[in-house]
Amino acid sequence: MASVNPYSSPLFEPTDPIHQSRAVQCDFGPIIWRWEKLRCLYNAVLVPWVLGLAIIFHAHELSSLVFWIEVALAGGVANLCFLMGPAAEGYGAYFGGWRFATTMILFLIGTIFTVAVAGLLLGPFVH
Repeated sequence: MASVNPYSSPLFEPTDPIHQSRAVQCDFGPIIWRWEKLRCLYNAVLVPWVLGLAIIFHAHELSSLVFWIEVALAGGVANLCFLMGPAAEGYGAYFGGWRFATTMILFLIGTIFTVAVAGLLLGPFVH
């Protein structure tokens, strides 16, 4: 005989039908998994780009620990900014109208933007 545990945490169940149907339709697991696979591609593009820029334009600083700490911190910030992609897709999927093409466009725009910022930060204009 099953009984209700009076000490268990209350469960939240949306009362309006719009939120009930969206909660059932939107599974965030595949979204997160898709973006984590894209993160591998993102890093595969950015790491050689940043290393190439560092070797070409900052050869005199390659032995500086401070330089590499700055590069690592910038890479960490870039990966934190990457989280905007799955967050945007999560909201888009929840509210409807999100497609795979939208994910790819957002990923490409974000990656191109990050490549451009890295070029500005490590390019020939920075001493």
